[in-house]
Amino acid sequence: MKSSIEQLSKSKCKYLKALRHKKYRRRENLFIAEGMNALEASLRSSLYPLVEVVLNGRQAEILRGCPLAARLPETIPVMEASDRDIASLSTEETPQGILAVCRMRFFDSSDLPIRPNGPLLYIDGVSDPGNLGTVIRTAAWFGLTEILLAPESVDPFNGKVLRASAGSFFTVKIIPIEQAELKAFAAHKRLPMIATAPTGGNAPSSLRGNKPSILILGHEVAGVTADLLASADSLVSIPGSGAVESLNLAAAASIILYEMTQSG
Repeated sequence: MKSSIEQLSKSKCKYLKALRHKKYRRRENLFIAEGMNALEASLRSSLYPLVEVVLNGRQAEILRGCPLAARLPETIPVMEASDRDIASLSTEETPQGILAVCRMRFFDSSDLPIRPNGPLLYIDGVSDPGNLGTVIRTAAWFGLTEILLAPESVDPFNGKVLRASAGSFFTVKIIPIEQAELKAFAAHKRLPMIATAPTGGNAPSSLRGNKPSILILGHEVAGVTADLLASADSLVSIPGSGAVESLNLAAAASIILYEMTQSG
């Protein structure tokens, strides 16, 4: 880590503040992840390279005294900002005081494994950033390293997505892919497509065996689109006995991925 920390300039603060908006993130090819966990995760991974660090005085003192400082390359600028400036850059209600500015990377189907060792996950149009982040965290927990995402889904570089992923975002490749390309990929690789449905599908326990396949999760309200339901090789439904109408998307992902990744 550099022995000296620069002060964040007004112009730099204005530049970074624009990254709260998707169009500027895409234009500059940068995004901001918040918190010490995000900084640590960005240093452990090469998927989304760390570009610079912005922190308040309290976090600067913490960073100087922790082992993480030794892992922070000399080439990475570190800038100290006031609490007011940190709040203007943050998307959190209570900012943690440390921001990791990282480089976006855009993956495509060529980055998928030639033959998956287990299930792949396709998210068909999720709109809530907290849900997407939690699903990413869940998928990473079960060992998935690629997540296929319908292009009309919420921006995966949204601050709320990153926060909900709790650092696991840095361990997975997010691959935007249209439905037509998904179906062509599945056919070419002979991967069965398994779509989630509220009722009428097989129990999740029937999917045990950690077999190569594509699990399709749908929009929080609308579910999996009719076209993908019709194209799926099978359906999976989670039986319930309570009075609620449906499970949360992330909860459903946890239950199904647990069963799919068991050896049988």
